[in-house]
Amino acid sequence: MSPLNKATATAARRRGRHRERLPLPQGAPAALGYDAVGIPQDDAARVMRRLSPSRAGCVFSLGELWWWIVPAGSHIDIAWPESTTYSVDAYVPSGPRPRLVHRPDGDSPYTSPILLYIVTCQIAGTMPSWPHPAHP
Repeated sequence: MSPLNKATATAARRRGRHRERLPLPQGAPAALGYDAVGIPQDDAARVMRRLSPSRAGCVFSLGELWWWIVPAGSHIDIAWPESTTYSVDAYVPSGPRPRLVHRPDGDSPYTSPILLYIVTCQIAGTMPSWPHPAHP
């Protein structure tokens, strides 16, 4: 199954299990739509240090995962490390209210998905891989 189909199928299954969308803070427009990348709490501080606060968008803590907001579709043609959880449309488990642990200085809620991908690959000990364009 392609990463797009796998993520879409996973999102559909999870929505049926009492999931709700992460709410963005007031004044953080998401004109590109938004998804979320969940990272285990144990790795979250390392991710923040490597990204630096100035490069991190909105980050939420919920249970054992911290969720980084990325533009919609940031999973297309990317195999995120197995230690991460990609959530199409930023649907996360219902329950306690997610806690906003970082809000960027500007009005964009996004973390650069390319930087986040590279950092999560480094922490997971995997090499980032990119699809090769088809040659005519």
